[in-house]
Amino acid sequence: MALTREQIARTLRSFERLFVVPDVPGKKLATAQRVHADSLTSDDPILALYDDTAFGGSREGFLLTERRICWKNLFDSPQSTLYAALDPDEVRVDGAAVRLSEDDSIDVTTTPEIAAPLAALLRAAVGGPAAARPPEPALTAATGTADLIRKLVSARLGGMDGLYVGAAIPSKKLQRARAAHGAVLDNAEVIVLYDDTLFGTGEDGFVLTAQHLAWKNLMSSPSALQWSDISPDGIAPAGGGVSLAGGEISIAGKEALLPTLAEVFQAIARAARALPATPRAGRCTYCSVRVDAGDPRCPGCGAPL
Repeated sequence: MALTREQIARTLRSFERLFVVPDVPGKKLATAQRVHADSLTSDDPILALYDDTAFGGSREGFLLTERRICWKNLFDSPQSTLYAALDPDEVRVDGAAVRLSEDDSIDVTTTPEIAAPLAALLRAAVGGPAAARPPEPALTAATGTADLIRKLVSARLGGMDGLYVGAAIPSKKLQRARAAHGAVLDNAEVIVLYDDTLFGTGEDGFVLTAQHLAWKNLMSSPSALQWSDISPDGIAPAGGGVSLAGGEISIAGKEALLPTLAEVFQAIARAARALPATPRAGRCTYCSVRVDAGDPRCPGCGAPL
């Protein structure tokens, strides 16, 4: 589910307010990048810019990247969505706008004739060939669980709103997530963090480490399972989240991405079960008593480690 510069050029280049990289004027591009700074990432390059302002300031309009569309309507805040999160049946022309859903639409008031081809392009991006998806990394013992998680999440979920990998995890979100999950994240490298909060605090959502899938839903206590204890067959998209044997992880407003997220969790769980067991040190997931590397059971509650 990705767009190419060639697709955009074939469909939209004839419209004078649409600029395809590398022919985007520098000032327009710089302004749009500032407006949409919170949605843009270095691994998802900008391919095209549409300026919907009356005097060419480019604060309003849209940006097309490989994996998402970012837009800002007059008097509204900037917004963005992954192509993978769109429902092609809901993408349609609505006067001088392209409606993405019941709540979201992109205004094209200065060039309303671009609405129909833009809608067609977005529908094509959603239903693109499977070959457009980055290849899934090999699931081998040599890969290592941590590296496998990085590669899988980046390949399958890169660009998902609220999801951060490795060094891109904001420090304040990480601190709050560690505080929310307590002992389960002691001495553990947080590889992936997904923030499911409305105001970006990082306390609710899920965290992936090499040993654990940890999550916290709104108004609920934190939960965690070791990857090797998770049955891949028990992971499935469910309503507003992903279900697994230990409960359900809430993922607000991203129903279209839930099957992919479930597949990623399944792949990690399968790999963890295939890898040889390694000694773990830290605290027991179940009672928080400190355990030593190589302990077969927790000295506090007797749970298997």
